[in-house]
Amino acid sequence: MSQAEVAELVDLLEDSYRRLVDTLALFSEEHLDFAPQGYGNTVRGQIMHSCYSDLLCLNLADGGSRPLPEERVGKRPNTQELRGLIEETRTEVLHTLRAMSEEELRREVHVPWAAGPRSAFWLMMHTLRHIHYHLGQLTTYAYLLGLSKWQPGQ
Repeated sequence: MSQAEVAELVDLLEDSYRRLVDTLALFSEEHLDFAPQGYGNTVRGQIMHSCYSDLLCLNLADGGSRPLPEERVGKRPNTQELRGLIEETRTEVLHTLRAMSEEELRREVHVPWAAGPRSAFWLMMHTLRHIHYHLGQLTTYAYLLGLSKWQPGQ
């Protein structure tokens, strides 16, 4: 990958974290535990999972050189704490990605859920895809709650 490709990925990730914060702003504190029909991950859970997964991918991509965040299972962060988690994740991911050399980004790493080894760059691209997957879920939750003007098919 070229420096231009890395710069584009950084820009896309930056925009994606901004969108995650903007989407979180649609929900009030009382909506953070919403899950469609009471099934699946909640608004709070979607954001926590997205951030923790991004940090796991980052840890795999850079060879596991950083400790993973303190486990927060059972904790129920409020909106302000979730915004802080998104910002911490954004800062860590973008700082590390910018600092990685082309050689480090080409290095193959074991990805437990993939069929075989993948490059660190692939893993960071996966992070981008994963954020957008959860943004889609959160947008759907906002629609179901009547908090979004989005309509299916738009």
